[in-house]
Amino acid sequence: MADSVATAVVLSVADYHDCRPTDLPLLSTAIDPDALDALLDGPDESVSISFHYANCVVSLRGDGELTIR
Repeated sequence: MADSVATAVVLSVADYHDCRPTDLPLLSTAIDPDALDALLDGPDESVSISFHYANCVVSLRGDGELTIR
């Protein structure tokens, strides 16, 4: 299990691309990892966010759903 939302994103995108997390660009080139963690670690499950990272679209919801496409 990932330590943070940001870590979960990097690990999931690496899995999606079938590569190592270290092969990906820094997440901070797409979004502020600390802000992402703060936004989605809160109690509001209605929060959602989507952003482009490593040639895919990452979508996250406050209920824990993470989608890569």
